[in-house]
Amino acid sequence: LMRMAEVLMYGVELESRCMSNVVASEDIVSFLVGTQNMKVPNEICYLSIDGVRLVAKSRHHPPGEVRALASHPTDQTIFATGASDYGKMTPSHSLNLFRIKNESDKLEEVHSTPVESELKSLEWDSKGEKTAMILSKKVDICDVKREFESFWSHTLQGTGSVAIWNPHSAGNVVGVTVDRSVITLDLRSKGEGNRIKEAHALKATYIDFNPNMQHSAVSCGRDGQLRIWDWRNTSSSLFSLRAHAHWATQVHFHPVHDEVLLSSGSDGSLLLSSAYSVSSDAKEPRQEEEGESRGTLMDGLLERIDEHEDTIYACSWSTADPWTFASLSFDGKILISHVKREHKYALMKL
Repeated sequence: LMRMAEVLMYGVELESRCMSNVVASEDIVSFLVGTQNMKVPNEICYLSIDGVRLVAKSRHHPPGEVRALASHPTDQTIFATGASDYGKMTPSHSLNLFRIKNESDKLEEVHSTPVESELKSLEWDSKGEKTAMILSKKVDICDVKREFESFWSHTLQGTGSVAIWNPHSAGNVVGVTVDRSVITLDLRSKGEGNRIKEAHALKATYIDFNPNMQHSAVSCGRDGQLRIWDWRNTSSSLFSLRAHAHWATQVHFHPVHDEVLLSSGSDGSLLLSSAYSVSSDAKEPRQEEEGESRGTLMDGLLERIDEHEDTIYACSWSTADPWTFASLSFDGKILISHVKREHKYALMKL
């Protein structure tokens, strides 16, 4: 188990499900967290690490409960939320764009647009020009400059839970989990690209694309499994790990070393796992000096962090420091953790 010395902990006072790495913050480890409570005003909390101290500042989020949250990929002061207000007779839902001004205690609303139902997922493309969002049974691709006007909508044959951009597709391909399957949508052909039918025994909950290999993706599901796929042949997974005792909620490839997976679950566990055998590293034969032993990580569980008592709904790597990651559980507890030195050295072949 992780030594507490390697973990920074913070608690927001309300239930929370949404967290976003502040992608554009390249020097300071920063995360955004949005709260979700029907009865009291909700908040956006901006957390950053200043040396060894955790600095947090919360600001009121007027549109209601934060159901989806995404930090702008190139501007660290801008973020978008999918909000729901269930406090009225007729619930209202909106897509909102905010700016954070350091000196101000209030969020500056840049834009707000009503949407017909609760946002399940909201993600920017890497340039910050488009967003992909899921509303009940459809995926909407929106033009940010045109105030999030939808320019393509795709109806899903089932219930979608997340839509993630493929970083290798120049903003043209989105991976979507639909019921137990995983599909890709292609903006060029305006239709479905790939389908991994029955990717999981129970609902598929998340997908992430391998940053180093364009045909590789990982998915997780309510069966507790993490599975790595090759889009060129989806008849079976390349790698499968029963990681969580209950639902797996999110899974992310390490931003540099794609053999490392970060995953979270409703069992309250945050896991680091190794999928070395199917990673880009395993595919590159290296010239070894005589007597040199390779410090590779075996497939399987590397580390389990059991500091959360509740369902962990979100986890994320930091852009500023790829050895730092954060997790958020429903009770509002946020942990910022570090990859253990021994794993780090093995990955860096030191």
